[in-house]
Amino acid sequence: MEFHYEYDNPTTMHNTNRKTIGAAGSQRKERVTVSLSRHSAEYVRSISAQERSHVSTVMERMIEAARRAQELEQLNAEISAFYDARPDSLVREDAAWGQVGASGLAALVESEADEILSDRAPRDSAR
Repeated sequence: MEFHYEYDNPTTMHNTNRKTIGAAGSQRKERVTVSLSRHSAEYVRSISAQERSHVSTVMERMIEAARRAQELEQLNAEISAFYDARPDSLVREDAAWGQVGASGLAALVESEADEILSDRAPRDSAR
């Protein structure tokens, strides 16, 4: 089965320069033909029918979701590489600051809990 799929890319050779109005305004779309297995085509058609949207819209969302997942994976890898490359001295310093912050937060929460309990306690003078 073949689908004609449109996506944003004004620099590709096969650009039809057709303008469509989307949620973000006017966008240039490109017609692309892809071949899918029967199972994949049925899946895309079923999603399209459920959502009452065009097959191209379903495909575009699937591609965008895959692109975002890939970007998130890359970002997580870069963050891990950053922290893995930090010297042990900085890791120990951050851990010490974390302990200071945690103890300060614990003291704050404890004092707020004491205030709440004292506000709720029955008062002898109220009788």
